[in-house]
This record gives sequence, structure tokens and C-alpha cells, in this order.
Amino acid sequence: MHVNRTIITMITPVIRTSGRSGDPFVQIHKVQDFELWQRVLESPLSGHVNPAWFKDEEARRMSVATKKSHSPKAVSMELSAVRGAILARIACSGGATRAQIVKDLGPLVSHKLSPAEWRETVGTHTASFLELGLCKETRGKIRASNKGNTAAEAFLRSKNAKSTISWADLRDGRLMARALDLDRIGPTILDTLAKPEGLRAIILQKSFGLKVKSGQTASNMRAALALVALERAFGNKIKTGLGSGGGFSAKAGRLLAGQLSSKPRDFGTDVRLITALAAEAVDARQTDTEALRLAVLRRFISQDFSKTLGKAPKISARAPA
Repeated sequence: MHVNRTIITMITPVIRTSGRSGDPFVQIHKVQDFELWQRVLESPLSGHVNPAWFKDEEARRMSVATKKSHSPKAVSMELSAVRGAILARIACSGGATRAQIVKDLGPLVSHKLSPAEWRETVGTHTASFLELGLCKETRGKIRASNKGNTAAEAFLRSKNAKSTISWADLRDGRLMARALDLDRIGPTILDTLAKPEGLRAIILQKSFGLKVKSGQTASNMRAALALVALERAFGNKIKTGLGSGGGFSAKAGRLLAGQLSSKPRDFGTDVRLITALAAEAVDARQTDTEALRLAVLRRFISQDFSKTLGKAPKISARAPA
């Protein structure tokens, strides 16, 4: 017979209070599931309620929970910076062997891990990804599955981080944007990051709490940073009277912005000013573009070394067959 949903709703309070201790009916109220109720109510009320039904329901719920915990969105939220970087490398065009992952990401961790420690870390995380179904291995080459590509996209905050992108393009574009904690990662931002002046501008915008804008010239940045220096000296009210900072002469603006350096001075030109401040902001040893990129990525990777670097998260227990 078919049991109407309204009837189930009406008799639920009665059954909840009618069972004796140990009676399966006492446990029914813990399961808010229409199908299970229907199975119970369609059985002869004078007969025995099969306790296996509750085990079946528990298994079903565990299965649902496991699927949710293994979903690309859930996995991407669990990814630390280093796990995310490894998965992103695997998701690139052609996939990667473990040796390629060790080589390509090695410069980002060489200041923290020995070569042996890094190889062990890569082995730990790739094994975890394989077990989670994020990638597949064929003859030593590891490639991202559809689920892995989706998780990599979520980690990189980009819908276009597919396996058709080369590692160099992904590293200098989407991974760089992720390391700089940019929320909107579209073509315009990626084009900006690809240019030395654009990369320096975004580094300074993020470092000094400025609104991230594309197409900012050295003179634009000098004016904005001059205001930042004044605000630090006199408070936020100074900004109201000075607008965008364009009222300063170039020399006055450089002198003000130069106060943001660890060694305040007149840098002579706007380009030198921006170049020096960007390098200082990310603790880069040199001021060239490659040194900046390496410093940004190293800082991003280093943020979770103490907690999650060598540890793959525990995989949820699978539902019993």
C-alpha cells in the first residue's frame, strides 16, 4: 500500500512517544527520512520492525556524507597552499610525473625543505589525490580527473584552469593571482600580471590596501602611495583634502612615497621607486620580475608549512557495502 506523506506527519509524534526502551520504534524519530518511514508504516504493525532498516539508513547517510566530503568544492576548501600547487601542476597540459612535480615546484620550497623531504611530501600528496579520485596514473604520468580539474579551478579561483594550460602560463598567471589573494581572476588581471609593471603595481596595491586596478602607471602608483604615506603620518582625514594625490609634484610625491621604504630616500624616478617598494613588499632578494614571482609564490607556499605541508588530510570512511 502507499502511505500518504500527510499521514506520516500526523502519526510521527505518536510513534515517537509510544516505544519502550530498546524498541526499534524509539529510534525511528532520529531518522528524518520519508522513504524509511514508508517502509516502517507499510509493514504489518503487529509484526517485527526489522532493525536492519536502521543500519541501511545509516549506511546511506554515511555514503551521502562521504560523497559531499569528496566533492571538488569540499576538497578545494581543504587544500593547503602546497597541496593546491601540486594539484594545479598535475592539472596542467599533459599532466606530470612525480619527478616533474618535484623539479617544477622545488624552487618554491627549497628555502624550507631538503630535496629528500620535498620528494617525500610530493609522494604523500599525490597518493592522497589518487585515493580521492582527483587524478589518475598511467605509466608514471599523473593526470587530473574531471573532479581534479574542478578542484584545481576552485583552488585557483578560476574557471579556465583546464588541462590545456602549460605549467609556465599557469604558474605566472593563475597561481600568481591566487598567491596574491586576488578574488576576480579574469583575462585583464592575467594580462596585467604578465607585465613587469603590472605585477609590481598589483603587489603594491595588495600590500598597502589599495583597490586593485589594471593599467596603473608608475606615476599613478607614486601618487597613490604618497597618500598612503600621508595617511600613516596624519590619519585618514588627510585623504579628504588631497583627493587622489595628483596635486603633488612628481618629486614631492616620490619623497612622500619613499617614506614607505625600510630605508626612506628619494629614489630619483617613479620606476625606481615602484621597483624597490615592490621588492621590499614581498622580501625579494632582487628587483627583477623572476625574483618577484619567486618571492610571491614562496611566501604563499610558506604560510602553511607548520600545519599542513607534509600531512595529507584523513580520508572520510567509506560507507559499508
